[in-house]
Amino acid sequence: MMDRRTFMTSLAVAGLGLTGISGAALADANAMRHRALNFQIGLRERPWLLGWQTLEAPTVAADSSEIQMEGRIPAALKGDFCRNGPAGHEVFGHRYRHWFDGDGLVHRFRLEDGTVRHEGRIIDTPKWRAEQAAFRPLYDAFDTDVDGASISSPDALNPGNISIIRHGGRLLALWEGGSAIELDPETLAFRDFVTLSPEARGMPFSAHPRLDRDGTLWSFGYAGYAGKIVLYRVKPDGGLHSLQLLDVAPTPMVHDFLITERHVVFILAPWRYDRSAGTTFLERHVWQPETGGQALIIDKDDPSQRRIVELPAFWVYHFGNAWEDAAGIIRFDYCRYADPSMTTQAFRQVMNGEAPTGTGASYRSARIDPAKGSFSETTLIDGPATEFPRVHPGRIGRRTDRAVMLLADPDAGAEHPLFSTTAMVDQETGRIDAFVHGPTEIAEEAVLVPADGGDTDSGAGWVLQTVLDFAAARTRLKIFDATDLSSGPVAVATLPYALPAGLHGSFMKA
Repeated sequence: MMDRRTFMTSLAVAGLGLTGISGAALADANAMRHRALNFQIGLRERPWLLGWQTLEAPTVAADSSEIQMEGRIPAALKGDFCRNGPAGHEVFGHRYRHWFDGDGLVHRFRLEDGTVRHEGRIIDTPKWRAEQAAFRPLYDAFDTDVDGASISSPDALNPGNISIIRHGGRLLALWEGGSAIELDPETLAFRDFVTLSPEARGMPFSAHPRLDRDGTLWSFGYAGYAGKIVLYRVKPDGGLHSLQLLDVAPTPMVHDFLITERHVVFILAPWRYDRSAGTTFLERHVWQPETGGQALIIDKDDPSQRRIVELPAFWVYHFGNAWEDAAGIIRFDYCRYADPSMTTQAFRQVMNGEAPTGTGASYRSARIDPAKGSFSETTLIDGPATEFPRVHPGRIGRRTDRAVMLLADPDAGAEHPLFSTTAMVDQETGRIDAFVHGPTEIAEEAVLVPADGGDTDSGAGWVLQTVLDFAAARTRLKIFDATDLSSGPVAVATLPYALPAGLHGSFMKA
């Protein structure tokens, strides 16, 4: 038998299904060049595709004198609003196949004394540096094969392109197929891959960890080839508390998860790893709705105590929050897709200069009774597609009624098919407080910043988000009063440049 360390080391490679991928067939250099040409043709017809244009320079910066301000930044709002997302969509004219493939752009709005400045950079990972030196792509990606790619570890191709958090005194850029990446907190430059323990080196680590009320960071990684989910419990100081290997075979793709005060909850969609199904990591996941999904419920204090509840087939990118009521019922909110075609179809189409198609998500609340093994759900918003629900950060795992999110409302007058509206939704009352952005503005994930900075949810605070105005070729930071989105932003900071569409961000209080 292999010892635990040997097994974990092999799992680090096998978890992404990387072993044995030659990258010889699907996306050679000619196909990647052809995709770049298609995108430029599509951009002429669909100017909103500016959101998927490659960032021209590896760094950007603007001080307060270069940023156009409207309104006033609240004096009490001091800190860094950081964001992350794919921005290196092409490597010297070779365009990736999927939105999630490109090198990550981390950027920061620094708010202090009513002023704002901005800086950002493509994460200069070993992958990025090697490809810049070679003047061509060298490594496979989430959904792109590269001729001649040789991969020894997931971190060899880690672009760190999904999210960004601060924990244990470190600024971390997160992917989900490999290690967290530590960044320099001032320059945003790559420092190193985070190794929580020698046996966990290179292991997949989620882009959506959950911060518990005591400062514990819960995270996971899914390792399809080995039939495992890795569950991490990270101490407030950033050290590893424990690591559990969960047997889940065949292993589904899992992008987000939930915690309550007592449990860790995984919603396992029937989108499962099948090594024979294709050559890219994405292609090796097969949608099997006839088999249904599952909820895996794990006791935080004793991970050996686990329960399975059968679910209907659906796909989830992002949850809002979860909590348990007095009867032990687990309640959570989420954006529910009928299938994962947004990933397998739409995010390839925009990279090829085409209009995206796919099934949008409805916003729902659900209840799981672990004792009875029952599941029920209520639709809160069904019509405009919804995404990116975010809640009061101090209430993770405990009751919350409000979530801020995005809507893609075809009746909002937008000149694009993407998110056009920011909404605060009250799950209990059904009230929706919404703001419709300009017709040429694409809304990105909004973040809720409570005024008190604690764990009580009075409702007071701010909503921060970026929007891309593709007509003006400018990115804007908008700041709203969290209790009154419909009245519009209290401050708008317009950068002198446009940034590619991003994914997730965090506010880090000064």
